[in-house]
Amino acid sequence: MAINVRRAVVQNTIWSRRLNWYGYQAQIETHIHAVTQNPPQFVQAVAQWQRNHQPGMDVDGIIGPNTWSVLRQEIGVASGTVQGAATVAVSAGSVSSGIGSIAGASISGESCSLSVRGHSVNFYCYINCSRFREKVQQLETFFSRVPDQHLSVLYPIFIMENKPGRGKGGGTWTHDLVQSQLTGTAQVRNTGIPAADIEHLVIRPGKGMIGIPAANWNVSIAELKFTVFHEVGHCIDFSFPPGGLVPSGARNADFEGMESEVRRCGSSDPLIRKAVEVYARHICSPYRIFYNQPPSETSAQANRRLLSTLRRSSAFSSVPSS
Repeated sequence: MAINVRRAVVQNTIWSRRLNWYGYQAQIETHIHAVTQNPPQFVQAVAQWQRNHQPGMDVDGIIGPNTWSVLRQEIGVASGTVQGAATVAVSAGSVSSGIGSIAGASISGESCSLSVRGHSVNFYCYINCSRFREKVQQLETFFSRVPDQHLSVLYPIFIMENKPGRGKGGGTWTHDLVQSQLTGTAQVRNTGIPAADIEHLVIRPGKGMIGIPAANWNVSIAELKFTVFHEVGHCIDFSFPPGGLVPSGARNADFEGMESEVRRCGSSDPLIRKAVEVYARHICSPYRIFYNQPPSETSAQANRRLLSTLRRSSAFSSVPSS
């Protein structure tokens, strides 16, 4: 009997999060001989694997509870184990008063952190936002897809009233720029973040920082995730010299399909703009990384080319390929 491929693609997206098997996607694809970044083919490969495990298993191309219980054992995942699972912790005092206490010092913003495989992703909120922690929790799935090597260098993320220069979109500042670009009187007035908090949370620990303005934070998670991970991409690009996310010798042709939207990025280098956006979409939209599908490629081919380009960069030199 023919399977409903379109329904199976949708159901796999839902079950991958409910059952937390997304973190094992690479192992699953290898085990069932699926094509990476091709959802319809993935469904067909799951269905073939299910046929090979009959009787007693539905052949629908969906990795639901019954299929996952068997597949999990075959790829060596213990029951209850979650690859890339994250927990959310809210600092003491922030729930009732909105005042965070970090390492014994008080800050005027609310703080919240994700713990992802032992790495802390720290958020500090300086706007009036009743859904701050809920938004952070909604980002958990996407941070769980970030490699450990990148989580280890991630800057703290600040939710601010405006960027220091009141420009559009998010911003990312390396440590050497924070003092001059975020602690002046006018800059503090624009961001709403006291200079003392920046000193304590960023400058003194020797970190950079990511900033998400209120206008970009107070949107749906479907839109917010791309802003957050675009800035995360800039952080990764800064943190892995010499080339960051741009491979040595890369050309515009390597990033074909990324011409749209990235013009809004503040970087002066078009290759950096495209590489950072490939990174963000690899995390947030792995089955459609490109904006415009090149006519000479299938969607799977375009995705593989963009990912292959990213994986040749300095930022991925120590990240195991999957």
